[in-house]
Amino acid sequence: MSKANEMVEILNNSMSPGVTSVIIHTKDYIYLIYSLDPEKSKWKEVSYTFDGSSLDIRELDAPKALMYLIEELTRGLPGYIPDIPFIKDQNELEELIKKVKGE
Repeated sequence: MSKANEMVEILNNSMSPGVTSVIIHTKDYIYLIYSLDPEKSKWKEVSYTFDGSSLDIRELDAPKALMYLIEELTRGLPGYIPDIPFIKDQNELEELIKKVKGE
């Protein structure tokens, strides 16, 4: 099975009834994480590049899955969406604090 066909199968599985999933896509890749069991204790993390050069899959327990999702949101996406509303460094944190203080 090609990487593209395997990714299509994974995408379809991630949207099955009862499955919780987060799918992020950019112009270069898809990042996907979805639950494997009803208790949501096991998750599958998938990264696929559109040029077909890479399909990385791993199973994770819930705490690790959450940490990798947070890492993707805060470190991966800002390169594609520069004004994404996440604090990415100390300067942005200081600007947010000034806004809270009304400065």
